[in-house]
Amino acid sequence: MPKEMHVELPADIYPLMDHEWTLIWMSVRYARGGSTIATATLPFDIIHYYYQRMNSSQKKLLVRDLSEYLEEFGKFGNEKIDDPIWRKFLAALDMSKHVDVKLVDGKTCRAFQCNERIYPLAEYIANPESEVYIPEESIVKE
Repeated sequence: MPKEMHVELPADIYPLMDHEWTLIWMSVRYARGGSTIATATLPFDIIHYYYQRMNSSQKKLLVRDLSEYLEEFGKFGNEKIDDPIWRKFLAALDMSKHVDVKLVDGKTCRAFQCNERIYPLAEYIANPESEVYIPEESIVKE
């Protein structure tokens, strides 16, 4: 078993059961190109309720599937509604793109970049429907 799968979760967070993973994976594959309220908001529910329970292999599989879809079709659903939501979902799932951002207040924040903005990962997981990002002037330039 790869080393990265041995991450210990807090006591109140448990790994996905096989049937939960199958439902998430299949719903993402079904909804990723849709243009409805349900398909546009699915990423919010998955990030909020399941992100911390997914292992790195599951996240990588979703990243692969979403990236292949984006490469083939160029966008997710409606350009102005669905696409930004799904791109942010994809960026948050892609752990290889996560960075530690040093803030001017001396704190460090785990974040990801998408749609020309930098989003704090913890805030996105807690409130995915909110457009909370880190303003450029709050970031220490190195």
